[in-house]
Amino acid sequence: MPAAAVGDINAAQYGGLPYIPPHWCRPTGAVRQSLDRAGAHANLSGCLSTGRLYMQGVYYAKGEIVSNLVWMSATTQLSSGSNQWSALFDADRNKLAISADATSGAWAANTAKTFALSASYTIPSSGLYYHGLCVVASTVPTLAGQSTLAGIQGIAPILSGYADTGLTNPASCPTTAAAITALNVTAWTYST
Repeated sequence: MPAAAVGDINAAQYGGLPYIPPHWCRPTGAVRQSLDRAGAHANLSGCLSTGRLYMQGVYYAKGEIVSNLVWMSATTQLSSGSNQWSALFDADRNKLAISADATSGAWAANTAKTFALSASYTIPSSGLYYHGLCVVASTVPTLAGQSTLAGIQGIAPILSGYADTGLTNPASCPTTAAAITALNVTAWTYST
């Protein structure tokens, strides 16, 4: 098969990352997504824990503009929430942009929730970035995504896991997130 065949992924063209979900499967208006949305077939119950920052790796190309981060709940809805926010981080886990606090706003099961960043962010260089999500609630929502085999996510760079704990509102978001503890999942998140 010729190298330029439809469906081939040129890793060098995409900063060495092995897989970039194709444009045709993105939601309308999406800039990037963490995985092909058709692959978001699992109910991920271990991603979120109250007050803990969940981090999901997403590839971006230089010049792309990120204004909103979107997360998809799965079968469990938010209950008795007090804080909900999302942030964009670089590959070194430095905070680049953050949303306002959605406080106790509803987040139903099987529903996309959009977190508008306080200012749009222009990606300065192609590579790995992270979408971070923190929810403080008596019951946090589960996220839609896919499970991976044990150990795969722990290979550097870690693409999915949790960082800081004991967080509340956006002001508690660290300037640099703690080292990521890998989880064997990929949550479906995208940006607009």
